[in-house]
Amino acid sequence: MALYDDIVSVSKPYLGIATDAFLKRQLKHINRTPESLDKSCIPELSKWIEISAKMLMGEAKAKNLKEKILKMD
Repeated sequence: MALYDDIVSVSKPYLGIATDAFLKRQLKHINRTPESLDKSCIPELSKWIEISAKMLMGEAKAKNLKEKILKMD
């Protein structure tokens, strides 16, 4: 779950206390759990994070978050 925890850490400044719930919803799009997440999932997961985050924080911040997560790959 270390990779998931790293993604939570990167996302928390953007999503605050909703981070865990938000990320678990995005994992459902790619049929993964925090435990089954691996680096090969990052591109697809970051795409879903950006799509959903746009509605919450706007396009620029969502794209910034996506880019930070992609750098973890």
